[in-house]
Amino acid sequence: MKEFKHLSYASSLCGKCTEVCPTGIDIQKMLLLNRRDAVQEKLTEKNEQRMWKGFTYAIKKRKLIDFFGGKFKNFIMRKFFRKAWGPWRNLPQFPDKSFAQQWKEQQKNKDK
Repeated sequence: MKEFKHLSYASSLCGKCTEVCPTGIDIQKMLLLNRRDAVQEKLTEKNEQRMWKGFTYAIKKRKLIDFFGGKFKNFIMRKFFRKAWGPWRNLPQFPDKSFAQQWKEQQKNKDK
């Protein structure tokens, strides 16, 4: 498992591989199970485990998430998650404004 763990993270899990598989193998499900097994067997690095724990805490706090802009969030991702994210995946890009901020602006513009 350890030497092949990275392969399941090379997929975006869009499901196309499962759709086009000529033998009907549910590849997407296999990749998800492989990711789960890697986490359960603690094959992820300690740094990655800490980062995900911090991310989980922060993502549950809407005010904390909205406090910082997209540029700062992208900087944090590049600085602290690049290595843990791995060379097989691209980091997500945060917009300059949060969804909540964009929603408030849109509602203000509707009222005018």
